[in-house]
Amino acid sequence: MAKAEVIKIILQNIVGPKPKATLEPVEELKQTLSKYFSLPTLPVNSGRSAIYLILKAAGIGEGDEVLIQAYTCNSVPNPIIWTGAKPIYADINLDTLNVDVDDLKRKISSKTRAIILQHTLGRPGPIEEVMEIAKQMGLLLIEDCAHCFGAGYKGQKLGTFGDASILSFARGKVVSSISGGAVIVKNKKLLGKIELLVDALPPTPKSHLFKDFLNFFTWRGILRRVYFNPFAYQLIQALDKQNFFNPLYSSKELKGLKPSWHPAKLHPIFVKVALSELPKLEKQNSRRGEIAEKYYQKIKNRKFRLLPKHKGIYLRVVSFYEDPDKFFKKARRHKLWFGNWYNAPVFPKETYLKEMGYTLGSCPQAEAAASQTINLPNYPDMTDEQIDFAVDFINKYDEL
Repeated sequence: MAKAEVIKIILQNIVGPKPKATLEPVEELKQTLSKYFSLPTLPVNSGRSAIYLILKAAGIGEGDEVLIQAYTCNSVPNPIIWTGAKPIYADINLDTLNVDVDDLKRKISSKTRAIILQHTLGRPGPIEEVMEIAKQMGLLLIEDCAHCFGAGYKGQKLGTFGDASILSFARGKVVSSISGGAVIVKNKKLLGKIELLVDALPPTPKSHLFKDFLNFFTWRGILRRVYFNPFAYQLIQALDKQNFFNPLYSSKELKGLKPSWHPAKLHPIFVKVALSELPKLEKQNSRRGEIAEKYYQKIKNRKFRLLPKHKGIYLRVVSFYEDPDKFFKKARRHKLWFGNWYNAPVFPKETYLKEMGYTLGSCPQAEAAASQTINLPNYPDMTDEQIDFAVDFINKYDEL
C-alpha cells in the first residue's frame, strides 16, 4: 500500500469534493468481494470482528470450546473469549506452521463447537483433513484467510471451503485498507443471522478513526525506524498504555478484553482504500512469489532454514534462526527490516497467555517455531537490488 495513495484518498474524503457514484462504497466493496469469491461477503471493521460475528450467528458462547492452532495472533482467541467461549489450542507442523491434524483430533471434546483453520502466512492449511473432521464431528468450520487472500487449493479459492471465512485488511495483510475485514458466508443457515448482525453494527467511532490514521502514519513514518532503540521502545510502550496510537493490538486485547470499537461497520474511507487496492491483488501476490523464489535460490547460509516451498501465496517468507533478537538488532544497524510473525505462540509477545487460555508447554512445536521465526522482507515494491542486499546480509551474517 503506497502511502501517497492513502493520503490522497483520505484528503479527498475529508476536504475534497465528493464525486457522485452509482453505488455506495461499502455496497461496491461488498459486491466486488462477493463476485470474487462467488459467495456472499460482508465488509466489517476487522478480521476479529468477523470471527466474533460468525460465532455469535452460530450461537457459540458460554460453555463452548473453539479449536484453533497455536502460533497465531491474539486476534483469533480474543473474539472467541468475547463470546464467552473458550479457545483450545492445537500444536502445529514445523514444516508448514499450520495446524497438526493429529493434535487437533486429540483436543476435540464434548464441548467443541467449531474449528478455525488458519492458512498461516499464505500457506494452505490441511483443508481436506480438517473438513473431514468437522463433517464427522458436526463442527462449524471457519477458515481464517487473514493471510491468504488470493490463494487457492486444487483450483478452489481459499475462503470457500468452510461454513464461513474471514478476511483481514489490516496493515501488513495481502490487501490493506489500514483497518478492515470481511465475512465470507457459505453456510446458508448462517447468512441471514450474519446479515442482521452486520446491519445492526455501529459506525466506527471518529476517535478510533483518528487513531487508526495516527497509527498508520506514525508507524510508517517514524516508529518503525526507531523501534529497536531502547529509549524509543519504552516511549512507544508508555504511549500504548494510554491508547495513544490505538495500535493493531490494543492493551485491552493483550488481556482478552473487548475494546469498544469491535465490532463495527467498516468506515467509508477504509472502504475506498480497499477498493483502490483490490485491483493490485494478483500482481502483488505474484511479485511476493517472485521475491520468495529469489530467496530460495540465493540464500546459502545454512544457519538460516527456510520452510519448504508451497503453492499458496507468500504474505511472509519465513526462516528459522537460533537467535532472532540478536539478528533483528544487527539488521537494523544495516538499515534492514525483518518481521517477527510470529515470535510467540499467541502473538504479540506482550500478550497475557493465561488470559488467552494458553498454557506454556501445551504446544511445544509452536513454541519452538516462535522462538526462531524471522520474516524475510518481501513487500511487493521491493527492487531486485533490495532483495540482493537482504540476501547478502544473511549470507555474510557471521562476518558482519
